[in-house]
Amino acid sequence: MQQQITQRTIGITILFLFTVFSNIAQTPVFKHFTTEDGLPSSECYQVLQDKKGFIWIATDHGVSRYNGSRFENFTTRNGLPENSVLRMYEDESGKLWVASLTGKIAYFHQERFIPLKVNAQL
Repeated sequence: MQQQITQRTIGITILFLFTVFSNIAQTPVFKHFTTEDGLPSSECYQVLQDKKGFIWIATDHGVSRYNGSRFENFTTRNGLPENSVLRMYEDESGKLWVASLTGKIAYFHQERFIPLKVNAQL
């Protein structure tokens, strides 16, 4: 009887140790990005992952696209109606839409942003 209790205790202890150590191994890794890493600004309004796997970040100095190793930044020089972008949305077809601080809208097409022609009326 004493031997059965000891074997049971050892078995439970081993199971507990495996559970504890396996949970430690499951801790996700987070990376904190800054302007030194390539972000255009530390003031970020929205983060979105598109269907292709790119991470898009809306900031007060433009939109940044992260491919897993480097940032590519888009500003008014790349077609944004203005640099301060608050919102982003990817539609069903995979087109990325952005809305600026003043409500102007643009979409991403062929590596640049195309502002809507009706932005003047918005």
